[in-house]
Amino acid sequence: MVDSAGSRTLAPGIYNLVACNHESEPFLMSACLDPNGAHNDEDAEDDFACQPFYAAPAPITFLPGRPDVFVLRVDIGDIDIEGSSIQTPYGPLSISDHYVLVPTDRITRNAHPGEQYVENWLSFELTGEQPLSVDGSVIRIGGMEIDAAALGDVEHTEHQIDGEPFDWMEAVKTGRTKEVDHVRHVAKTGDPLHAILSEMPRELDDGVIAMLTFTPQQVADIECIGTTAADAFGREMRDQMRHGRSHIVLRPAIS
Repeated sequence: MVDSAGSRTLAPGIYNLVACNHESEPFLMSACLDPNGAHNDEDAEDDFACQPFYAAPAPITFLPGRPDVFVLRVDIGDIDIEGSSIQTPYGPLSISDHYVLVPTDRITRNAHPGEQYVENWLSFELTGEQPLSVDGSVIRIGGMEIDAAALGDVEHTEHQIDGEPFDWMEAVKTGRTKEVDHVRHVAKTGDPLHAILSEMPRELDDGVIAMLTFTPQQVADIECIGTTAADAFGREMRDQMRHGRSHIVLRPAIS
């Protein structure tokens, strides 16, 4: 509902928040109105339930011909939106500068949320009327805040043998890959490690969440935190520095 003052209110019900894709024509977007059917049905066609529209002129508009579907335009700055997701407090969500908020009949999610280039959407139920607003990169739905430009929870996988870090390529060369344990370390939103990572410039890289560029001082700050995860992130960064690099590639920490 849009009242005469321009405020937005969502009726009770189940909704999908779905990232939109840019098409080859300038300013042309496509909105997937049934992400569960499009991405969890192996036989679905690529354009399943997709509707084209031109980039929204305002932060909140209606999808043309669909007064029940809101188009949300968010400002994510210069973040590349091609094929990557963030881990929000409500689940994984593909990154975009446009989203559609679509009524649906059930809660769903992508069956394989951690794959490269996967399309992730949020699915939730409102038990009462809730306000809807967009402020920069943040979408607010009642008490929910979804920041499309946030780093989100991220993870680094460390290779170990007998509890000690071990280089994966060395394991391959020496035929010890079956001995390797893959240990997952997570930087969660709000913890000191995540706060330092969030200050780093980032780009997307081949469908991975972020390639963060770090400084030696930031590595030293991470090493001072003293947690297992911070130590693992610091070791990886030091290893990158030994190879003359100053970046680390991370994935969204999707459970």
